Amino acid sequence: MRFRLSSPNLTGRPDAELYGMLRGGRSDSERAFKELYRRYASRIHAYCYKILDNREDAEDVFQETFVRLYLGAREHREMTNLTGYIFRIARNLSLNRIRDHDDLESLEGVEIPIHADRSLEDGELLDLIAGAVELLDLEFREAFVLREYENMSYEQIAEVVGSSVANAKSRVFRARRKIRKLLEPNIKELD
Repeated sequence: MRFRLSSPNLTGRPDAELYGMLRGGRSDSERAFKELYRRYASRIHAYCYKILDNREDAEDVFQETFVRLYLGAREHREMTNLTGYIFRIARNLSLNRIRDHDDLESLEGVEIPIHADRSLEDGELLDLIAGAVELLDLEFREAFVLREYENMSYEQIAEVVGSSVANAKSRVFRARRKIRKLLEPNIKELD
């Protein structure tokens, strides 16, 4: 009868510990990376897609984010906020992608065409909101996505985008106001 030694479960380990394990031997490093990927992949992928609004670009930035996370662990010292760090990597790569493509155009004044007499179901409302989010300027879209889709605090948003907490609050407020304005002809109240 053979006994297979199972690797210790890393599910309960703190992010900082897993990040430190990335500098360890191959086995520890791979296991830690897989656990961090499990924890953050869906959030980072969604963030990249919401910011870039292009599946291929989002996929490229998403993958590069995890490569940079892994490689950065070899150089980085102690990690205190991995969530902020990984979102910062994704943000910087997304901004670089936008700058490199030079595709960012102002969409001020663009209306979302909907028939006002139609009643909106939840799915349709979410589609309308997603469409309105895409029309926001990048700084407001990013803050809104981090707050509403990632449930980050204003302090975390400020850290990710490199601004003050007051600025982060202002960006989220302005994004909400702009979304309401875009959807106003069709929806009485968004709360």
